[in-house]
Amino acid sequence: MYENNLADWYRAAGVQPEEDKLPKRIAAIKGFEANANQVISLAKFFYGLGEPSADFLSQLRDVFREQDTVFSNQGNEAELAILAGAKLVQLMFLKSANTTELATLAVACASCQGLQKNPIVPQIPEIAFKRLGEQSKERAHVFAEKQASVFPAEPEGAEETTNSIFGKQFAKMQSDVRIVTEESNMLWWLFAEHSRDENRRWEELPFPASLLKIGKELANLVEILPGPPSAMAFLDRICRQAKSKLPDSVGIKSSVNGLESDWKKAFCEKSFVQETAHLTPITNGIQFSLLASGDGNWAPVFLGATKIDPESALPPQKLCLQIYLEVLLTRAWNQSL
Repeated sequence: MYENNLADWYRAAGVQPEEDKLPKRIAAIKGFEANANQVISLAKFFYGLGEPSADFLSQLRDVFREQDTVFSNQGNEAELAILAGAKLVQLMFLKSANTTELATLAVACASCQGLQKNPIVPQIPEIAFKRLGEQSKERAHVFAEKQASVFPAEPEGAEETTNSIFGKQFAKMQSDVRIVTEESNMLWWLFAEHSRDENRRWEELPFPASLLKIGKELANLVEILPGPPSAMAFLDRICRQAKSKLPDSVGIKSSVNGLESDWKKAFCEKSFVQETAHLTPITNGIQFSLLASGDGNWAPVFLGATKIDPESALPPQKLCLQIYLEVLLTRAWNQSL
């Protein structure tokens, strides 16, 4: 995916590619084994969120200097951001890597349903959302493969042993059980028409703050990342239970301000992580509002940290989806530790 598009991504970012050096850049991307911390740093750097550490920039330049000894030590931040995005795309398609879902969710979350304006390569967030849908469909099989990998591998050319066959079957059974459990819990949640956290009907909860609670509760029911392909349909159904006639859009600021302080505290204790904060704008807004002295005092800090106007609005279902993905990103990060 990234190999064929890298030159175009350079041009989209306003950087003229040096055709003879592209194979070296591709080789460096392929050989760079990024850990979870680096994935988060790559995503923040790609979007220009936060201040990258000198150590991170030095390490990133070293990756490309291994293939190109004259790779510049300064003044090439735009090219580095393009290459960071390309590395993230490469990770999204590595089915066996533990950081695959983390990379996809990081890029998807930070885009905030398109509110994050002008990423250096606009095509990369689009790839992340498409890849997220593919990963949702493949997740049971990928999960089973990862579970099976803990059993000793057979020597190349050797016949499968009973232990190997048992390992694969056991891993598949684990995957099947978790998927069935997830589906059952989500169906009960859908048809109960009640908030699991508050034991009240959705229509009784204050709107639009209830939208954030809906996304969070669905994420809590996910058994295998990155969640089911039907997540958006589930969210749409519950949104319509919360308010029969949905508005075209709802504001981020009004949704966050409508949340009760106790709910914010409980949510942030589990779902706010400092390392991923720049990539989870709605979660970040909830944390800022919790620390602020008034409903509007957190807005300037939010704008500075996320580059998103807190007065921005999203369709109700997309706001639900955003907080849902952010909770999943936090879980992916915690699982990577």
